[in-house]
Amino acid sequence: MFYLIGAESWGEWLTLFFLRVIVFGFMHGFWTSLVGIGFGIARHSRRSSTAKAVIVLGMLGLAMASHFVHNAAITLAESSGGATFLIALANYGLVGLLFIGLSVTSLYHDRRMLRAYLADEVPARLSPEDYAALTGVGVNAGARLRLLSRQRQSLVQTAAELAQRKYQFVRHGNADGAGADIVALRDQLARLSATGAPR
Repeated sequence: MFYLIGAESWGEWLTLFFLRVIVFGFMHGFWTSLVGIGFGIARHSRRSSTAKAVIVLGMLGLAMASHFVHNAAITLAESSGGATFLIALANYGLVGLLFIGLSVTSLYHDRRMLRAYLADEVPARLSPEDYAALTGVGVNAGARLRLLSRQRQSLVQTAAELAQRKYQFVRHGNADGAGADIVALRDQLARLSATGAPR
């Protein structure tokens, strides 16, 4: 809102709104997610408390550095009358590559988790066809992009939650009630897989 208050005309207000809310609005969520990734890695790391703190602070530093480069590129482009536009463009290219890299890493990690922690659910609770689809590339990407039916998205979500809870149970025991969640998620997975959810 601070930026919008200084607008002198409706055209300037709309331009600022478009740039600050639509174009750059997702950036703060992206930077926050980098810190969240640090907390997630630290939570499941078997390293010392000091190493875990370094992981979180390292991701915080990456988020802050990325935010600084973003602000610096915008400031340079504005103060130079657009002469440093290429620097700003390179900045967004790097942020885009970082985002794509994190997405690919996440998809790879998800597939590996599903493969490792759902194998023992076949065929009792999960059909071999569903297991093959879940551990492939298309279903997970389709679920992320909302390209699958709701029923199929529910299957993917339940399978991912079950794999995550089993992973947590192995790493941390039943400290946060993972055992009860696993039982409930197994029942839900069996129901969803048995319905022959459209692919």
